[in-house]
Amino acid sequence: MNELPPLFPRQLPLKRMGRREWKENKNPAMRLLGKRFFVDQRAMELLVEFLGVLLTREKWIGHSGRRTGTVDWAKESVLPPLSLLRSWPENQALCYRLPVHLNVKLLAFFRRTPPDKQHAVHEQQYIRLRQELKERLGSRDRVGTARADVLEQLLAGLQGSGAGRLWSARTFYPLAPALLMQETIFNITKTKSKEKKDGELSWEDTIEKLNEYYSVSKHRFLARGGEVLYLQLCNLFRTSPEEFGAWLGRWQDVLEVRPEEADLEQLHSGLNRYLPELAGGALGRLLQHLVDYIENLDPETRQKVAEKVGTLECEYCAADTWPETYLFAVELYRLLQADLDPVQRLDMLMLLCALQVLRTICAQSARYGGRGERPAPQNPLGYTWLFTPGRASPALRLAAAGHLEVLQTMIYTALRHPALENYVQRAVMELKGGAGAETLKKEAGKLWKEADDKYGYKLLLSLGKQVGIIAPRTGRGARFVLEERLLRLLVLTILPPGYSCTYPEFLQRVYAHYGIALEGVQLQEALRFAGRFAGTDFILPEREWPVTMLRAAGFLVELSDAFSLVKNTFGSTS
Repeated sequence: MNELPPLFPRQLPLKRMGRREWKENKNPAMRLLGKRFFVDQRAMELLVEFLGVLLTREKWIGHSGRRTGTVDWAKESVLPPLSLLRSWPENQALCYRLPVHLNVKLLAFFRRTPPDKQHAVHEQQYIRLRQELKERLGSRDRVGTARADVLEQLLAGLQGSGAGRLWSARTFYPLAPALLMQETIFNITKTKSKEKKDGELSWEDTIEKLNEYYSVSKHRFLARGGEVLYLQLCNLFRTSPEEFGAWLGRWQDVLEVRPEEADLEQLHSGLNRYLPELAGGALGRLLQHLVDYIENLDPETRQKVAEKVGTLECEYCAADTWPETYLFAVELYRLLQADLDPVQRLDMLMLLCALQVLRTICAQSARYGGRGERPAPQNPLGYTWLFTPGRASPALRLAAAGHLEVLQTMIYTALRHPALENYVQRAVMELKGGAGAETLKKEAGKLWKEADDKYGYKLLLSLGKQVGIIAPRTGRGARFVLEERLLRLLVLTILPPGYSCTYPEFLQRVYAHYGIALEGVQLQEALRFAGRFAGTDFILPEREWPVTMLRAAGFLVELSDAFSLVKNTFGSTS
């Protein structure tokens, strides 16, 4: 491919692009992978943002969408209708709105904020909320205090991520839509500067000028990764039936998808049926009542904040990523059908979202020349991930570490694709005007370093270590490792609930869906992909170690000494 990667829904043409657009979108990683997968976005925040876009009923396409009534579809389904997806207005963004519940966050997290990050304005409001809560609970004595303590501890226990941050920048565990809120960052430095000039502020002062004292659209922690995952799903269902059919016809035998999964219209309908269950049902309604109750302790703040919170716009994803997004959609469909408790389902979904980010980075890098002259593996992704047991032999550990280094080089190389090189040079010229050649070269180098450190191969390492699929977390010899949590997700997504397959078929399907090579022929191919010796003497000491893990996890049905089935033991919810 010699052209720039196509994007959805915005194309960002080289011509007629304003200076501001260049400044925001100049990095080659965003052109290759979409805007944006970011090293500072935690896996929990990736899940929170994805569910925020998915489950909000306030989303529409284009600035005029709310006025023209196209917003109505969001009240009925989590994904846009196929007719709307296939007639998406050119260069129109997906818009959505999430609440900012300052009272709830303050009551839940203020006392858990480090003292050096607490502010007197917030402490005053926290004390008022606590007093009002005790009075509404029917007592001002110790009983009322105890009840308020229990409620506050309950809210604090629902924290998802952000320990060590200011209270407003933390996120709740996404058990229900009521806990999905817009990123809110208190501008503490600016506030202190304002106080030095004008004197002490009150809570009301900060709420009246909310957008001056709080930032609700910086995307520092909710950094757009979840938005990109949602856009990838939208992009998938816009794919032409002919293109999709040709691709699936090549890989259907190894993927083994069911009829309703092999048809994009049926898969779209199935996801629209099961995804709303992530709203939590009765638990979700209970949490909504709790959030409303806390927010109404100070209804004036709630109303003013709601009036001042604006709209969020999703940016763009890489349009070429629809094949790996199809795998993500099928896996998501199967995961939602499994009989899991809400917390276990969210944990598996968080890991699946992280894997989709890593899969996108590697597949898109392989697609745009990062693989070099290496032979294409026999899977739809164009890359391999060599996984080892936690305790592997020195030879296999060494090979796996070398394999991960090859993947990092692949990502590094793809970000320097000729079309992206030209793009970066144009961006630097636009931004720096008549600067000298040495300055331009230095600025271009900064862009590529930023791409490597924040969006490229270091993101692969950082996110992989965070979710436990790359070890060790520190030191040399990082490699992919298979732990029980990932094994459970593989079974849940490779096999529909209640289905089974032979052990060799399981290895092949894992390889087809994720590029994960565990042993056997897939391991040999992964070693060849990395330019390593793949003789049987190397492989035999590690033979069939996944069988032991499957047996221990209860996923292996042994019919005889020589024949075993891998079974998804989580029954269907339907």
